[in-house]
Amino acid sequence: MTCHRDSAIDRTASCRFAATQFEDRCGDCRAAIRCSLMLLCQLLLWLIGLPSPTLADSPASPAAAEASDSSDAIGRSALESLGNVPWFDRDEDRVKAVPVEKTDAADDDVAARTVGYEAAKKPNTQGTGNYQSVLEMIGQVISWSILAVLVLLIVAAIAYAFMLHERDRAPRRAATAERGDRESETAERLQRLPVQIDQPASNLLSEARRLMEAGRYNEAIVYLFSHELVQLDRHQLLRLARGKTNRQYLREIRQSYDLQEILHNTIHAFEDAFFGDHTLTRQRFQSCWEQLDRFHAAVEQTAGKGASV
Repeated sequence: MTCHRDSAIDRTASCRFAATQFEDRCGDCRAAIRCSLMLLCQLLLWLIGLPSPTLADSPASPAAAEASDSSDAIGRSALESLGNVPWFDRDEDRVKAVPVEKTDAADDDVAARTVGYEAAKKPNTQGTGNYQSVLEMIGQVISWSILAVLVLLIVAAIAYAFMLHERDRAPRRAATAERGDRESETAERLQRLPVQIDQPASNLLSEARRLMEAGRYNEAIVYLFSHELVQLDRHQLLRLARGKTNRQYLREIRQSYDLQEILHNTIHAFEDAFFGDHTLTRQRFQSCWEQLDRFHAAVEQTAGKGASV
């Protein structure tokens, strides 16, 4: 029994020793893993440009300090086993930058390798440029077309205004020409009258009225008689001529009894005042003046019959 008890105690002690050794080994493994992770974190921080903590930095707590010392020892042993490495500075106990040697590649080789990258970076603006050029050309064509249309509209408006002006002026020119022709014809008729007349033909009747209102009936009958002769000649019912007698004028209008009667009364009063030097009374001149409306109507009627024949 005593042998079995001693054997059990030995086995228990052996198990405890083995467990202790296993725990030590696990602690060593955890320390090694912790050191490796710290080195990896320092390497990553160096790559991204952030400051990396040194292996000498230790936590404030005693447990952490003990673990850190164990980890530092394991890390240093691992670094010593690696020998001299270019990325770790043993004097400063930290990771350091590794200088990269410049290659012997020529600049044109580097440029040739970066052509594809630069071309990929640049947007393809050729299609956009062509599209913008087409739009600009279309805009210029539209602008010039609008300008041409505006110029044509302005020219058409000027031409239309000129045509309207000329159309309005045409009747005035015709009237002026007709008036000029009448004045020239009237001037010729005045020269063929039996008496000398100073006033234009258009003013014969107005001059007779003015003299009548002034009581100068002997002069007024001269202008009234001249007006009637000019009107008959203008409507081609008689032909004025120097040397013709008043009786000849009466025979030329024999186709109208009314005209003969009216003109006969005016001739009789004219001859008494002009050739006989008699003074006309207001009543006698008024008897001739009051026949003017009848005279004009008979002239129009007789001239119309002659035109229809």
